[in-house]
Amino acid sequence: MRYENQTRATRLALSEVSVANPIRTIVRTLLLLSSVLLTTANANSQNTYSVTLLAGPYGPYGVIQASDGNFYGTSAGGGANLAGSVFRVTPEGKVTILYSFCPQLGCLDGMDPEGGLVEGPDGSFYGTTYGGGAYPEGCEYQPPDYSCGTVFRITSGGVFTSLHSFCEGTTQIEGEPPMCGDGYGPSATLIPGSNGEYYGIALQSMFSITPSGVLTALNTYDQDKLVLADGTLVQASDGNFYGLSGVQAGEEVIKFPASGNSVATYVFTSASSPDDTTPSLIEGADGELYGIYGDFFKITTSGKYTSLASVNAYSTPVLAGDGNYYYGDTQLTPSGKVTTLDIPDQVSIYGLAGDGSFIGFGSGGNYLVKASPAIPPVVQLTLSPAAVQPGKPVTASLKVLNAFSLTMQQCYAFQNGTPLGKVPGSYNSSTKLYTFSTTLDAPATAGIYNYAVTCGGVESGFASLTVGDTTSTTLTASPSPVTPPASVTLTATVTRTTGSGVPAGSVTFSSGTIVLGKASLNGSGVATLSASSKGVAAGGYPVTAEYSGDAQDVASSSSAVTVTVE
Repeated sequence: MRYENQTRATRLALSEVSVANPIRTIVRTLLLLSSVLLTTANANSQNTYSVTLLAGPYGPYGVIQASDGNFYGTSAGGGANLAGSVFRVTPEGKVTILYSFCPQLGCLDGMDPEGGLVEGPDGSFYGTTYGGGAYPEGCEYQPPDYSCGTVFRITSGGVFTSLHSFCEGTTQIEGEPPMCGDGYGPSATLIPGSNGEYYGIALQSMFSITPSGVLTALNTYDQDKLVLADGTLVQASDGNFYGLSGVQAGEEVIKFPASGNSVATYVFTSASSPDDTTPSLIEGADGELYGIYGDFFKITTSGKYTSLASVNAYSTPVLAGDGNYYYGDTQLTPSGKVTTLDIPDQVSIYGLAGDGSFIGFGSGGNYLVKASPAIPPVVQLTLSPAAVQPGKPVTASLKVLNAFSLTMQQCYAFQNGTPLGKVPGSYNSSTKLYTFSTTLDAPATAGIYNYAVTCGGVESGFASLTVGDTTSTTLTASPSPVTPPASVTLTATVTRTTGSGVPAGSVTFSSGTIVLGKASLNGSGVATLSASSKGVAAGGYPVTAEYSGDAQDVASSSSAVTVTVE
C-alpha cells in the first residue's frame, strides 16, 4: 500500500515536483530532463524538435491547454502551505498560483493533488487530492491525520469548491471513524462520461460524481489485489470503463461495466514486472486498448492481448495527430515500431497542446515541444469565412483525429471563454474521424472572437473569427522634442484595411499605464488630443493610441511613438 509507512513530513521534504513516492520520484527524475534541440533517429523522418520552457518547476501532473488558451495543472508538493497547488500558465509563460491547498490546520479542502485537471463543460476544472478532507482520522491505510482525499472544482479565476471528501470502508465499527464505502486516496485524473458526470478511481472503488458533487461508488475491488488509484480510466466505444492495474502477479486490464453496481471484471493477466506507477490506457483507431506496462501492448475489450514491442517502461502514451503514440523520448507506431528520439538532455513527453505540439516535463519544469515538420493537431476547429460582417453566416467545422473512445468524444464548445454547450458530433468508423459541422450567425458587434472546442476535458482546438472591418491605427506627435510648458498635439488616424468607408468611434491616448485622454474620430477618421508638458520631467515617453472599435469596425492600436521632453 502506498504511503502506509511514509509520513507527510517525509514526502514534503521532496522537491516542488514531488510525486510523493520516493521510488517513483527517482524513476521519473531519471527520465524527465530538458533539452533545447531534439532530433529523431527515424530514418523515414527528419523531424527536429524545439523545446520552450513553459513554466517550472511544477508537475508533472497532466498540464493541459484549456479552452481559454492557457495551460493549467497541479503540483502535489509546494504551494503556499507545502500541500500542493493548482496553477495557470499563459502561452507567454506567466505563472499564477490559483490555489494553495491546506490553508488551515486539518486540510479540509484536501492536500497533495496527484492527478491532473479535466476541463468541464462550464469551463471550470475538476480534480482530486490524495489526502485531506473532512475526515481527518477516517482512513485505515493512510498515515495518521492524513484523511482520505477529496474531489474539487476550481474556476480559471481561482474560485475553489471542495465537492466531496472520501471516508473509506464499508462496515461501520462503533467508536471508529465513519465508513462510507467510497474508497480513499484518489490520485488519477478524472474523465468526463457520456452522461455529463465525471468518473474516477480510488483505492477500493471506481466512482462517478456529478458537477455539483453527488458521488456514487459504482464498483469496489480488493486493494490487496489491485493497484488502480493513479491510473486514469477510459470509457471505451463499447460504453464500459477500463483501467490498467499493477499487481504482484503482473499486470491486469480491468473492465468496469458502465451500469455499475458490480465487481470489476478481470480481463487479462500477464507476467510483466510490477511497478509502483499505474499507467492509463488509450483506445486506438482499431477499437483496441493500447498501453505501456513493460511492453507496449494492445488488448481487445474481450481480453485478447498482443505484445507489440518490449520497451521496459511504465507510462501512459499520448496519441498524436500523426496516428503514432508517444511517451518520454519515444515514438511508437500502432504496429509496434519503436523510434527513440535522439535527445542529449531529454524532455519527457506526456501531453498535447492545441497546435499539435507536445507538452513535456524536464529538469526545469514543463515544456512545449514543437516538431518540424509540424504534427497535425488532434482537435481541428475551422471557421469559414474567418472574417465576416456582423450577423452574417459562418460555417463551423470540427474534426477530431483521435476520438476513438467515448471519453474523447465528449466535446464542448466555447466563445471567448463562455460555454456554448456540447458538440453533437458523430464518429465515422470508415474515416476514423469524429466530425461536426454547423452554420451559425456571426456576433452582431465587430471584434475578434476566439472559439475553442475541448474534447475529453484535456485536448483543445482553437479558431478565431474576425467580425466587421479590420482597421489600422497610426499615431504622430508634434512637436517632439517639446519644451515645457508647451503642449504636444497627438494625432491618430484610423483606416479600414478591409471594406470601404471611414471608421467611427473614439481613440484613447496613453503613455504606459497613464491615460492622457480620449478623443472622437472626425469624418475623416482622425482624432486629435493636445497634451500639456507642464511639470513633466525631462526624458522620453512612449505614447500609444488605441481605437476602441464600433459595431462595424474592429479595434486596433498604434505602434508606440516616443515624445521627448527637454
